[in-house]
Amino acid sequence: MDEFIPGFDDPDDELSGYFEDEGTMLNPDFFPKPGLCLLCARDDDLEDMVECNLIRLDQAEKKGNFECPAFREKKRLI
Repeated sequence: MDEFIPGFDDPDDELSGYFEDEGTMLNPDFFPKPGLCLLCARDDDLEDMVECNLIRLDQAEKKGNFECPAFREKKRLI
């Protein structure tokens, strides 16, 4: 093999993250967070991070309004 590929050649190196179907790795930090996410109670919950990232990445290239089936409005302290 000519090229060492981390995660494929080294059994001690785990390959993890988000990937497109053809194998391109996606970093959710490089995609803008929709305003709806900032209003969501799940935005700061680490248990919901994977699901939220998948929903955002799935809609990242779509035009139009961002829609989230998991949205729960934050309680407002006014």
